[in-house]
Amino acid sequence: MMIRSPREVAVIKALVTNPHLGISEKESYFDVHFLNARNEVNRVEKQLGLEFNRVSETSKWGNPYTRYTVKNAEQIKKLVEYHNHKVRTGKARGSTRKIYENVEEISDQQLSDILKLWGK
Repeated sequence: MMIRSPREVAVIKALVTNPHLGISEKESYFDVHFLNARNEVNRVEKQLGLEFNRVSETSKWGNPYTRYTVKNAEQIKKLVEYHNHKVRTGKARGSTRKIYENVEEISDQQLSDILKLWGK
């Protein structure tokens, strides 16, 4: 049985761990196992007052989809802070939110490595 992370946290992790590639609506289905990242991306943008880059792409079958990427290092830092807050809060709720049990915070070292990928 596969344990999935909460959708919003999974989208954030995809956005920050590979900031130049981000996440697409297509990949969200295969990589984080839910149908569409658009709702979670929009929710995170609204919650944090951010706006991500959006690029329209076309699958090899001719179907359009959108890829979302971060715009800068400040967005990455804000996303990591929010991600870690969500994980801590989810774990603190205990048995009512077991879905967070296997989700880890993004460490300072991981953030540093991510920012190096970004060039900061």
